[in-house]
Amino acid sequence: MACTSAAVAVGPATEQMFGALAQLRVGELSKNFGGMTQREAELLEMNKHSQGTVCLVATAPATDPCAAGLPIPDAPGSSNVREMLALGWVTRQAHDERLADLQREWKLQLATGDYRAVVGAVDVQHLTDSGFFPLPLPTKAATDDSLFYLCNMVVREETRGVGIGKKLLAAALAHARANDAQTVCLQVRRNNESAQRLYRKAGFSETDTETSRNVIRSITATVETTDESECDLLILNVGQANVKDFEIQSSKDSSP
Repeated sequence: MACTSAAVAVGPATEQMFGALAQLRVGELSKNFGGMTQREAELLEMNKHSQGTVCLVATAPATDPCAAGLPIPDAPGSSNVREMLALGWVTRQAHDERLADLQREWKLQLATGDYRAVVGAVDVQHLTDSGFFPLPLPTKAATDDSLFYLCNMVVREETRGVGIGKKLLAAALAHARANDAQTVCLQVRRNNESAQRLYRKAGFSETDTETSRNVIRSITATVETTDESECDLLILNVGQANVKDFEIQSSKDSSP
């Protein structure tokens, strides 16, 4: 049975997912930051969460073809315990006991059959709400503190092409609109043809060059980003009719 997006659900990340998110994103993060360990990626996920970034995660039941063969991450919290030992904050005995407890609890949870594999994720940041974005845009949104930035969207390579990216984008747009967004922006690599098609089909488009430079400069100074020379900045007015149409399609359509 082939993987489809039918059993994939999208919702906010929990603290138990930080390890799985790091495992999912560490490859792309290493490209942007010149090398990053999985532990560093996990710490980044924790930090973003504490700073108010909303991470929406696509998950599939362990029994679903989308999750078949994917590695099950270590017990949540185990990397914290290992780091405390490395820093000398706990004794070897305390480390071993705590790690054994975590692994035992994790095995029990896995045995219930409730485990869901992380197959994709996207971050949603309310830039103006955080004071990040005092810049004029060619829409009323910027003065209304309602500009949102979508970033770090990734879908596991083994599960691409079945509509999971659509589900993630639809959930991100729904979250932004529910929080009174009027404008959403994102960066996408010029050579990422599938992502370019996805975003432009949803209504994202380029804006004038001067505005793009200001937006990129502000994003680069405040949040994680990629090299602007490799990316297009795309902006969407959330009030456009085709956004709603796109979200309706995304829940039914399993095309790429």
